[in-house]
Amino acid sequence: MHTKWKASLLTAASTYVLYLWLSGQLNLYIHPRYTVFAGIAAGACLGLSILSSAGSPAQKNKRIALPELSLIVLLLSGILLPASTLSESTFSQRLIDGQPQTTGSTTTAPVLIGSTKGLDIRDWTNLLSRHSDPGFFTNKPAHISGFVYDAGLGSDTFLLARFVVTCCAVDARPIGIPVHLPDWVQQYSLGDWLEVEGVFKPDQAADREPLSLHTTEVNRIDVPEDPYVQ
Repeated sequence: MHTKWKASLLTAASTYVLYLWLSGQLNLYIHPRYTVFAGIAAGACLGLSILSSAGSPAQKNKRIALPELSLIVLLLSGILLPASTLSESTFSQRLIDGQPQTTGSTTTAPVLIGSTKGLDIRDWTNLLSRHSDPGFFTNKPAHISGFVYDAGLGSDTFLLARFVVTCCAVDARPIGIPVHLPDWVQQYSLGDWLEVEGVFKPDQAADREPLSLHTTEVNRIDVPEDPYVQ
């Protein structure tokens, strides 16, 4: 594959990454902490590819090697398929033994001193995995957001779900909180994003989670700018 063609391909790929960065869509693919670095790197690659293309003589050999072909496929896929967050179907695929995961760390100090301000869905997921005593959650309201996922918990309980991303969307792990809301299937669709407030109470059904978030307020929201939990 001649140099000018390689440079043109690198130019296209770098331009697309820059577009994602400047339009705020790059965080749908990678952790926000890496977006600035990726954008700067894409800008540097764009400059180098332009210089390489301008200074390279044309050649007749135009065989496309496997790495270049792979890049072409990825680039076309990114352009033709609009950027979007991971969906409830991906959530199902990444469950382990049919269950969401915990993330291994949580901010327990505010709960222990009686305040739950600032706790996100990841913190509550981990707390529920560690404490099954309802008394631990008494008078501790939760305020979390996520998308609706049907975990087979019945017509009055759904899973408020999100993904935790460490590096990029490839390593995204599903987490979720059972939310008690009578006839939720009549009000919301799978994948709807909600902001939920409520308190945790015991669930008496044997096939349910021991605790679920009983709602005091539910609001439909747009997909957040940063949809993944970091």
